[in-house]
Amino acid sequence: MSWNSGAQKLFGYAAEEIVGRSMSLLCPPDGAGELADLLLKLRQGVHVAHHETVRQRRDGSQVPVSISLSPIRDSAARIAGISAMMRDITERQRAERTLRESEDRFRLIVETVTQVFWIADVETRTMIFVSPSYERIWGRSCESLRTDPRSFLEAVHDEDRAHVIDVLAVQQSGEPFEHEYRIVRPDREVRWIW
Repeated sequence: MSWNSGAQKLFGYAAEEIVGRSMSLLCPPDGAGELADLLLKLRQGVHVAHHETVRQRRDGSQVPVSISLSPIRDSAARIAGISAMMRDITERQRAERTLRESEDRFRLIVETVTQVFWIADVETRTMIFVSPSYERIWGRSCESLRTDPRSFLEAVHDEDRAHVIDVLAVQQSGEPFEHEYRIVRPDREVRWIW
């Protein structure tokens, strides 16, 4: 076994403390079965790529890692060793957890807010998100708006459509705006939007 400075920093063992010892030294107490499964795959000639697990440091603390393992073969094609690369994925997992929590908060807001709101990419003129309230208020599907961001204009009352188009130009320039207008739902009900 060779042991580089990155491994020493990650696990806390100096090369002389670990070279020649079993890989199980890095496994938490409940990880022996997992290691045996990985080693069996290697003996069968299978490469293990980006296997996410937990390993134990010298001080007993645990660290989430992504492991890639490959068999090293001798001149007779027999497995003579293992190439193992372990990468600390603590920060990535933290970022994923933060993103999940943020998405959960956003979803909670979206599911409870009664107003219609949307997120659009002005440059590509695509609709990134439409709140579910759009369907309840407008009587039209969110998908129709995502497919054609200007499709909502079809529902704007004929007498208000020119005004709404003018306001859209102001909105695209980034200036603040306020306006109200009428829509005609598919069931012919007229509603005021502001």
